[in-house]
Amino acid sequence: MNIRVIIGDKAGNQLGEVDALVGPVVWHLNDAGKTTLALSRSSEFFNEDFINPGNRVYLEFDNGLPPWGGLIDLNIGWTRNGVSFDCYEIPQVLKSRITDKNVNFREVQAGTILRTILIREEQQDPIGLVMGSVWSGGDTHWISFHYTSVWDVIFNSVRDMERCDIYFKPYIDSEGLIKFRVVMDQIGGSNKTNEVQLIEDRNVGGTELLV
Repeated sequence: MNIRVIIGDKAGNQLGEVDALVGPVVWHLNDAGKTTLALSRSSEFFNEDFINPGNRVYLEFDNGLPPWGGLIDLNIGWTRNGVSFDCYEIPQVLKSRITDKNVNFREVQAGTILRTILIREEQQDPIGLVMGSVWSGGDTHWISFHYTSVWDVIFNSVRDMERCDIYFKPYIDSEGLIKFRVVMDQIGGSNKTNEVQLIEDRNVGGTELLV
């Protein structure tokens, strides 16, 4: 299996296609998947422009697996031979963000709450979120948030309101920017049993994390 690794800056501009050693790649529905990249000191990409927390990462596979995307984490390990760094999917970033005080919703559906919260986050501190297909069904709800973790709002409150799955699909837009499309489905994921081969400890990090 070949993996195409593209690193972009914090605005999503592609810095280049990187020859990196890719660790196990984990997609985690309704949580933050993870991978690890490693670069040799002799690599042309061994510089602070590429190895910068908050930079966007896009992985493309040739075996039918969907693209994986996320951001470079603060956990960067320097060794005599090179550097390795963790990359997490978008939910990891949302765990460290909080809402404003007295954010009130009255008789709105769960999808509206999701859109409102994430559009605000993208306006205040962009990470490349673009609203995609967000389910607009279900009951209406009354709820308030006061300096609440965005992670808790989306993955606890919203998902408690309605049976749904929320995920962030990485893609490269028409201008070449790495972005993440927000999707909210009643049931997320798809059956790829006859399409791809998943090999534990090679392209997955644990069967309990697969979607």
